[in-house]
Amino acid sequence: MANNVVNVDNQFGQALDIYSFTVPQGASASDPSTLYPLYTKVGSAPANAKSVYTPTQALEDLTFVLVATGQPVATVVTNILSDTDITITAADLTRSQAAFAFYQAYIGSPYSPTT
Repeated sequence: MANNVVNVDNQFGQALDIYSFTVPQGASASDPSTLYPLYTKVGSAPANAKSVYTPTQALEDLTFVLVATGQPVATVVTNILSDTDITITAADLTRSQAAFAFYQAYIGSPYSPTT
C-alpha cells in the first residue's frame, strides 16, 4: 500500500519548516518526565506555493513553524486512509500569536488571566 501524502497549500508569505513530533517509545504517565515529545524536522513548505510531503509513518502529527523563530503556525494529523490537505494563511499566524499571548498571560497570573 502506498503512503498517503500531505498536500500543503502555503498561502502565507514566508517559507515554513515542517516538524513531526512523537512521544518517545516507553513513555509512561506514571513518569511524566518521559512524556516530552521528540521533534524532528521532516521538510519545508515554500512561501506562497503548493507542495507535497510524504509521511514516513501511517499516522504523523505535523507542525508547520516559522523558519526564523520556530513559532508554530499550523498543525495537522495525517489521515490514515486518505491524503491530508492543509491550507496555511496569514490568519493562522494571527491565531498562533493570540494563543501564545493568552498562554503568557496565564503563566504570568494563573489564577486571574488578563484575557
